[in-house]
Amino acid sequence: MNLEQVRNQYQRYPMFQLENSEEFLTTIIEEQFKDSMNAFFIDYKKTKQVHRAEFLRVIENLLQKGIKKQEAGKKGKIAYICIFFLESAVMTGSYQMQIQMYDKNLYFDRNEVSSRWDTSFIMKYYEKDIEELDKKAKKRIYYWRYKEYQKMKLEYAKAYKAIVEVYGMELIRELFELELYKKLEREEDIKVLYGGYLEKLHTIYPMEMLNETGGRTCSTF
Repeated sequence: MNLEQVRNQYQRYPMFQLENSEEFLTTIIEEQFKDSMNAFFIDYKKTKQVHRAEFLRVIENLLQKGIKKQEAGKKGKIAYICIFFLESAVMTGSYQMQIQMYDKNLYFDRNEVSSRWDTSFIMKYYEKDIEELDKKAKKRIYYWRYKEYQKMKLEYAKAYKAIVEVYGMELIRELFELELYKKLEREEDIKVLYGGYLEKLHTIYPMEMLNETGGRTCSTF
């Protein structure tokens, strides 16, 4: 995982579309993000194994739930594993993203199997960024109000949506080596998808389906 991978991913998420935005705002956002990413990757190298273990714990919990439901006859073969970047988690500051398993019906599969993944180790940089950007905007933009602040939070979250995606792409490969995964009843062409809930999702596995920008879209229902 590196900064170039993050840049490639967040090109798909248009940012900074703020009403009455000024060049100043775009500039400070880009500068703030660059500084935070430099700090993040220093920390990432030190804590990589800790957060890898936590991610795999969440995945194992998800697989256990799925296997239990399948054994009870309440869940069909798994066709999709979806990692959802939730706007609600961003706005509330919980940063608990959802990982969910579906059969071939995707969103029409009502037998829910899900786990929560705490991404605060990434999103703490987002919180710091928003605080700094808000301070700078208040000093330089006379029309800066709560409405603009809230919209900036959502727009800027798209940069971190890309970071979480790259992180997920790196770790998800280990899913397929887990013993619990081998016990799971699944379709031969199982896919791992990423995006916002009820949005168009990007395929992050299998890797051969990725295009030059690192993903492809899958229509939602």
